[in-house]
Amino acid sequence: MTDPTNPKIVDGTIPEFGQSTTKPDTLETTVTPQTANPTSSNQKPLTDWEQENMVLLGQELTKLMHNSCGSDYTKQGNGNIISPKIINLGPIDSLLPHTITTKKDTPQQNSYVIHLNVQLPSTHLICSFLEKIYGSEIAQSGLYEATGLDKGTTSFDLLNPYFSEIKELTKIENTYLPLFSNPYQTLLLYPFAVRPFFTGAIKEANMSVTDNKRSTFFHPLSLQQILAYAKKVNQVPKVAEYMKIMNELKEGA
Repeated sequence: MTDPTNPKIVDGTIPEFGQSTTKPDTLETTVTPQTANPTSSNQKPLTDWEQENMVLLGQELTKLMHNSCGSDYTKQGNGNIISPKIINLGPIDSLLPHTITTKKDTPQQNSYVIHLNVQLPSTHLICSFLEKIYGSEIAQSGLYEATGLDKGTTSFDLLNPYFSEIKELTKIENTYLPLFSNPYQTLLLYPFAVRPFFTGAIKEANMSVTDNKRSTFFHPLSLQQILAYAKKVNQVPKVAEYMKIMNELKEGA
């Protein structure tokens, strides 16, 4: 098990769709040098509908994870969570969709739980998050220089002593969460780049969310529902790519 204060870190900023990106279902838990990358020239800001959907996903994940994460689980029965973790999710709900991942093979047979990892997002996203909380003056406070944010490279180790909100994220690393019949939870498998689209498609289709435990991920969207939402947000040319991602993640799940 990796050190929960020193998880693997990659850029969590959403890159332009269609470009190469690390998929959450293929991430390693091996510790690597902690760096958060600045927004690069081939990345674009989120559109209004993407931002709205990521806010919604953050709220749904917060509700899902509230008092539900633990450091371990029972290996028999329905995989009940033990050693619960107390995490203050409210102040960091907007970061959750950009940072939390899981892997397709984490629900062991009949375990009914998934294993969570945390990735530090880009410095651009971190700075935007901090400035919404503390105001733009924080950029002149010396904290960006102290944590490496000014140079575009930082780490949990550098950020945690200064920002309690970022420190809360590290508590999620290497925790376990019950697996529910909740399509928003399944999006923790999906690449960051497509989470806004699938969040919106789930909302548009008025998918039911329950606390019924299950041993496999819940992929309820149909091609018809994906096409309908793609038409609404002018994403029809990307439907084949969305379907490919979903079908690959559904396979064997």
